[in-house]
Amino acid sequence: MRIAVSDLLILSIIVYGADEGLSAGDIGPILVSEFPVPAHYGYPAPILLSNKSNAAFLVWAEDRDSVSAVIAYAANRYGVPLWDSSGVEICSGLEAKYGPHAVATPDGGLIVGWIERGAESWILAARKLDRYGSPAWQGKRTVISSALVDPEAFDMAADSRGGAFLVWRVRSGRSSAVFAARVSGNGSVVPAVNGVCISSRDRTVFGPRIASIGGESAIVTWMEYRGGDWDIAAQRIDARCLVRWKIGAVSVCSAEGDQGREDICGDGMGGVVVAWMDQREGNWDIYAQRLDGNGNSMWRTEGVKVSAATFDEGYPHVAMAGKGRVLVSWVSVSPEEEVTAEAKAADVDPYTLIFPIPYYSRRYIGGIGVGHLRGVEQNVSNFLFASCMEGEGRTGLHVAAVGSDGALLWGGSIRVNDAARSAWYESIVSSDEGSTMLGWMDREKDNTSVCAASIDGAGKFTFKSHDLIHGCGGSYISHTEVVCDGDNGAFLSWLAWTRYSVYLYLWRFERDGTEGFANFVDYSVVKSEVSIGLFWRADDALKHPVFSVERADSSGTFRKTDLVPRRKNGWRYGIVDSSVRPGEAYRYRVKLFSGGNGIRLFQTDPIKVPTVRAKLYQNYPNPFNSRTVIPYLVGEKGIVSIELFDISGRRIKTLMKGSTSVGYHRLYWMGDNDRGKKVSPGVYIVRLESAGSESARKVVLVR
Repeated sequence: MRIAVSDLLILSIIVYGADEGLSAGDIGPILVSEFPVPAHYGYPAPILLSNKSNAAFLVWAEDRDSVSAVIAYAANRYGVPLWDSSGVEICSGLEAKYGPHAVATPDGGLIVGWIERGAESWILAARKLDRYGSPAWQGKRTVISSALVDPEAFDMAADSRGGAFLVWRVRSGRSSAVFAARVSGNGSVVPAVNGVCISSRDRTVFGPRIASIGGESAIVTWMEYRGGDWDIAAQRIDARCLVRWKIGAVSVCSAEGDQGREDICGDGMGGVVVAWMDQREGNWDIYAQRLDGNGNSMWRTEGVKVSAATFDEGYPHVAMAGKGRVLVSWVSVSPEEEVTAEAKAADVDPYTLIFPIPYYSRRYIGGIGVGHLRGVEQNVSNFLFASCMEGEGRTGLHVAAVGSDGALLWGGSIRVNDAARSAWYESIVSSDEGSTMLGWMDREKDNTSVCAASIDGAGKFTFKSHDLIHGCGGSYISHTEVVCDGDNGAFLSWLAWTRYSVYLYLWRFERDGTEGFANFVDYSVVKSEVSIGLFWRADDALKHPVFSVERADSSGTFRKTDLVPRRKNGWRYGIVDSSVRPGEAYRYRVKLFSGGNGIRLFQTDPIKVPTVRAKLYQNYPNPFNSRTVIPYLVGEKGIVSIELFDISGRRIKTLMKGSTSVGYHRLYWMGDNDRGKKVSPGVYIVRLESAGSESARKVVLVR
């Protein structure tokens, strides 16, 4: 027999505060996918991006049973899958597929681009999914180019029409060039399949990057080999991919030595900011330059030096930060005295840890969080730089602030990770409120873990964790990605590697370090000898949630109950389970459902129901004039006697006497005696006796 929540008022209860409930971090990250370690060249390199409407998108390539596929997955900030919980297959086939990119569209959808092996050359293709994860274009794919596409050099950026710009490298003999095309929101290719050349055709180029700048335009950068050195070049293209600056390219930097591994983002004012690795002074340093919409350099000629160390630094990332300043982060190789012993043991020189230029795609070697803001409209005038490198020595992750005029702020850089650790696969993003969110893989000897930090606009850490998620079962962590969730937090994804499998995870954290998806705040338990009440709070932004409750007894097996959670006091929910037995312990598991997909919200520790021989509870209503309910509890099977007496002690009626099952019961008294006649108004005593246990309550009858 079940009782209503209001019935708890008659029970002697024990309340457990929220601190006895599970924190959001106890739910655990979402395992998005598990697939075999790829046999072909390159890592899966998942793409994580957000549409800044509380949704995260993950796109990756995987090989399974000789079939190569590109998969997309979407979840909201509550951790609930928006599409199929196992992901949506964008394309699949025997042809190998590599390095997908993606941009979010204003209508809540996603445009995904990838490279696959064709019969005679590489093919660059794209496909759009609508907000429901269904294909939005006709056919299995839209071919962007089939003319000698480089499988490592391609990038995407959202346009202002619901489509996307794509840029790639085409090789011809010893020369190579940058090509561009735009795929519209309906899947048509502009100006035509195979695109248009936007660079010089008689030089060698590497790694085009692209950023939208509004006004149906984008700016593209690339490395270009000139006069024995690698330099950085740029070009602006319009909606038809026609060049807007001088034929060939605008020089971003042509200083002595090599420059390369550049990154780019819009500056919110019709231009871009570019950051790159620079070897003009012997060591690798980080430089940056700002270009306006006409291709003019807005900062110092040949760029502003962002880093100031005397040892190698590299792998810059760049993204918007907040009005009036620039945030720069990068990874540096530890000073020689810190790595010499390790280098000697490995029989390598301490300063051979930076990969030379030209280079393989940063998507397979370095941190890869750069291109994932391409679908986010940039509307403020500051920038965010980030970088990561790999090597055998220790690498430090640093952050610095730079004004929009190129001047360094904060008085220098901040080291983010511990000096005894190495930071790899760094990813960084800035929220609309100006906070900087970082995620990276930290390595300490043979141990790896997922780490995160948040920095406010004054350069102060609001939190920093060096072990947010420890290496899963001894696995190796790689490809950490972080994007804003449109609120006060960020989504975080990573790969965990074992010998035979790769695991893709998704998690969330907030600026103050709170971990977990936003749907769950806390829970509390109210228990008595006859029932367990379970109450939880969920985010007030959660729309029309559907919950299910499972229960496990001493057998340990969870079974779905028919308990229906009720909404109480706004955004608090609860159930009361009165089918429990005294002395038994129960565990509960609550799941949240949305669109047919479900996640586990929380699970309780064992909750033991108090043991009692027999107990009489206060009747209700009291006073009464026609009928009252007398509840009682039997904790042990045996003979139970419940009798009614007047104030002088004279027995008026025997309500029940005999063997009663264990559990919660109710009796009804109509205000009569044993002969069925109505008794006079007044105060009466109801008394329970069972196996030496006795209890009594006052009952008031009025007419």
